[in-house]
Amino acid sequence: MINRRFAHHLPRLLVVVALAATAACGTHTRGTVPAGTTEPDKFLFDKGTVALGGKKWLTAREFFKQVTETYTASPYRPDAKLGIGDTYLGEGTAEALVLAINEFREFLSFYPTHRRADYAQYKLGMAHFRQMRHAQRDQTETREAVKEFEAFVARYPTSSLMPEVKARLRESRDRLSEADYLVGYFYYRRKSYTGAIERFGDVAAGCPIPPCSTCCGTASLRSCAGGNVQMSAARAIRPHTRERGSLCARILRLLS
Repeated sequence: MINRRFAHHLPRLLVVVALAATAACGTHTRGTVPAGTTEPDKFLFDKGTVALGGKKWLTAREFFKQVTETYTASPYRPDAKLGIGDTYLGEGTAEALVLAINEFREFLSFYPTHRRADYAQYKLGMAHFRQMRHAQRDQTETREAVKEFEAFVARYPTSSLMPEVKARLRESRDRLSEADYLVGYFYYRRKSYTGAIERFGDVAAGCPIPPCSTCCGTASLRSCAGGNVQMSAARAIRPHTRERGSLCARILRLLS
């Protein structure tokens, strides 16, 4: 009976032992500075950088945290702070990405004029970018990514990271446009042209277009004939087809 009970609980015991071993390994990196090291902060930072390059997220984080928590006046502290954010970003879980956002926000708050502030702003946007959902789903994180990338463009116009940021910003905006198109298409199928034009206007120019402005002026959309409403939407979209490419072309085909 005892053996059966032991065998039944063995998997749980193994998990507990594994977790304890992992925790022990994570804390073992603390206090590993050799005696006589003239620059212990640099030693730890370099160790963290090597571990980060090897994608050993937990180990790297421990080294970087030892720098930020023990050597508060160290010149390596800001870079170690960024390193902690990078470990969370590399880990990539939902919880880790939230922690990455916190690290990069704190960096920008503590070191707004630091030489790597542009890097922190970029990574902040990437932490949201990594959480973007499909166009059919909630787009909160996509909007946050757009906001942070736009902040980068405004604050760091000469940064070497600008080409990559602009590429990510375009991807984020395209995701929002795809989401707006799907909502607009839903409204169009239901013949709710007010909502359709507003959503298609967002796709075309990045801002709402007044409903039915070319066919009814300020009159209510409900007083317009269906055909005129569709023509109004098509007229609103057509000037922007070169800007937004395939989505605008799809809208024009829909409304033609």
